[in-house]
Amino acid sequence: MKLSQLILLSVILLLTSCSKDYDSTLRGKWQLRERVTPQESVVRDSLFYNFDNYVFCFQKLNTTSYGRVELFGEFAQIGDSLIIDIKDDRFSSPYYLTVMEWYSPIMRFQIEELSNKKLVLSDADTTYTFRKF
Repeated sequence: MKLSQLILLSVILLLTSCSKDYDSTLRGKWQLRERVTPQESVVRDSLFYNFDNYVFCFQKLNTTSYGRVELFGEFAQIGDSLIIDIKDDRFSSPYYLTVMEWYSPIMRFQIEELSNKKLVLSDADTTYTFRKF
């Protein structure tokens, strides 16, 4: 096999192995606008979910100072399910569970709606509505 053929074959293999198996519409920064439970509906504006190349980043902006909380993990989209696994060791602190309003470092959400401007996720009896930021 010639060197040029070997290079071409390598490029083809590289491109096909880099396929995305999640909806590219999900990629980007999403601002949580509302969290609805049977007990309450809470409007939010300082919580963000970021998705890019299977990396998830949770951000909470501190509205009283210029600080923020960031936690990192991985995500996978399987059909209409979104699984987020926080890998950040700091998550083991009860404080971060409270900040994220999650009950586990691994969450499985149902994707109710996904468009270029809106994302709606649900988990059990809670619905999260996001806008593209």
